Amino acid sequence: MGRLLEDMTRLVGEIQALRGSRQAFRKELVMDVVEMCADFADTHARMAKRTKEERLAFCKNLKRTVGGQQREMRAEMAAARRAWAGHGQQPEMRAEHTAPRRARAGRGA
Repeated sequence: MGRLLEDMTRLVGEIQALRGSRQAFRKELVMDVVEMCADFADTHARMAKRTKEERLAFCKNLKRTVGGQQREMRAEMAAARRAWAGHGQQPEMRAEHTAPRRARAGRGA
């Protein structure tokens, strides 16, 4: 029985040692996961700040670009209205264009 008792005692000691090392490993793993989560949170916060700044810059540029295009379109529309109304031409040009119309109008009447 001496040999069996020694083996059983040794196995109990190994089981307790392994249990202790598993608990230490688990504690270390938990600490590593907590640290990793904190790093992820910091990285996410920095990334969120950077992307927000990029979105704001993009929107500002987009507003500026669209505003410029709207101004150009309004100016073109106003010029087209003036041209259709006959207000956009120089007086001598208007006279040249209206003279043939008057002549045609006189012939047809």
